[in-house]
Amino acid sequence: MNSQVPPVEGPLSLFSGFRGKRTVGHVNLQALIFYQSTLFVLWALVLLASIALQQGSFGRNIIRTAIYIVMVALETPRLALGYIGNRREQVLTLMAFTFLTVTQSALAVVSILLIDQQPLEHGAHIVYTFLIFGSLITCVPAIVSINRDEVARFALLYWQLQENHTS
Repeated sequence: MNSQVPPVEGPLSLFSGFRGKRTVGHVNLQALIFYQSTLFVLWALVLLASIALQQGSFGRNIIRTAIYIVMVALETPRLALGYIGNRREQVLTLMAFTFLTVTQSALAVVSILLIDQQPLEHGAHIVYTFLIFGSLITCVPAIVSINRDEVARFALLYWQLQENHTS
């Protein structure tokens, strides 16, 4: 069976022709997001175990528990935005991913420097922080190349519309 994509009608019909099969999403960013999503479960389990095994209850170190809950709550949408933004080549989604990455890295650095931790917990935070900084470093070139491609396509679309308008 040969399924055909229906043609786009209206003013975007010219724009859809410029897309082609070329993608500008970054493989390095996609690989980092894949590794972070698989290690996220292990990292969250380490955090949960370290909180549960502390002397007392969850309320004993309320600041530490609050920081860990915020970090775990922000990680899932951060990874989803990075994956979707890179696969669909959406600059705004990647910008939201970058914002959450900066927020996560600040929380991770604060938790490493200011919170008294167990050795396993400290090691998990260091690995996690390196992965976050790696995704931040690889996200910037992804945004630049996707943005450059979008600008080029809009320029071609504008040129095509101007040519059709003068004809």
